[in-house]
This record gives sequence, C-alpha cells and structure tokens, in this order.
Amino acid sequence: NRVISTANLCVYDDQGKPVPSQFKVLSRWRGRADQTALPVKWLLISFPADLKPITERAYRLGVGVTPAPASPVRVNETTGGVAVNTGPLQFTVSKTAFNLFDSVYLNQRRLVKSDLGNGFVIRDHLGKTFRSTGRAPEKVTIEEAGPLRAVIRVEGMHADVSGDFLRYIVRIHA
Repeated sequence: NRVISTANLCVYDDQGKPVPSQFKVLSRWRGRADQTALPVKWLLISFPADLKPITERAYRLGVGVTPAPASPVRVNETTGGVAVNTGPLQFTVSKTAFNLFDSVYLNQRRLVKSDLGNGFVIRDHLGKTFRSTGRAPEKVTIEEAGPLRAVIRVEGMHADVSGDFLRYIVRIHA
C-alpha cells in the first residue's frame, strides 16, 4: 500500500493499544517531502516506548486515530525568544544573544540561568575570541512543534567588537 498522508496513521503497542505518536515525512518518491500528492518514501516516527531493561517489545504501524499524549510538548514564541515546555523540562532560547539556553529548568529546579558568558566560543589562530553571544542571532526558527517533539533552529555569526568570524547553525531537539 502506498502512503500519501500521515493523517490516519497510528502506532500500536504489542497489546494492540494506540500509542501517542508524531509523524514527519522526510522524503517522498520522485519528489520533495512537501509534495503532498506523492507517496511517502521515508517517515520519521516518534513515540514513547515503555520498556523494562533487557526486554523486547513490538510496535506496529497501522491505520487509526493517534491519541494525544498526557503532557504534550508546548512551544511559545515571543519577541525575545522561544520557550519550550516538555513537562519536566522547560528551556528558553534567546533571540537577542545566542547563549545556547537562556534558561533551563528540570522538575522546577533551575539548571541554567541567563549569562552572556554561556554559549559557543571560537578562538582564531591569534587567540582572538569570538562568541555566539557577540551579536543577536540572524534567525531563530521553530522547525517543529508537535505533541511529542520540538525542533528549534538558530542561525547566526560568532562575533566580537571588531566583526564576525564563523557562521553557526544549531538545532535544538526536545
């Protein structure tokens, strides 16, 4: 069978129970992933697998209604940045200075706070330092914001007061 759309796909566990899932078409036969009239060639499927250590469990892909997760991933964009909340994990990515994570909380415990000293640092052959926080990122994009997975893409330049040195493109998956 040819799969054209992921709308009616569902993942089932070994008991036949539907599992919360997220689907992303990566490639289609004879075309691009965004050409929705063409059959799916490669499909990324994300779902929570409940396994005990050193055990096996079979899951199958079929047709059905995918249930919503108990705690869906939430993504909120503001003028200052992007906030992601997975339930236990919350983090923000700044649009004004890319310090990787502007803040990180795990189970309400702060692990990272905003600091321009965070982020990526590059030193050239003369020892000159360029930082990802040297200037605002060019783009902060939400590439995916699904119920089980989110992807934030950040693009910019490492910089210092004298100029730019090296481009970065970072994807943060949650």
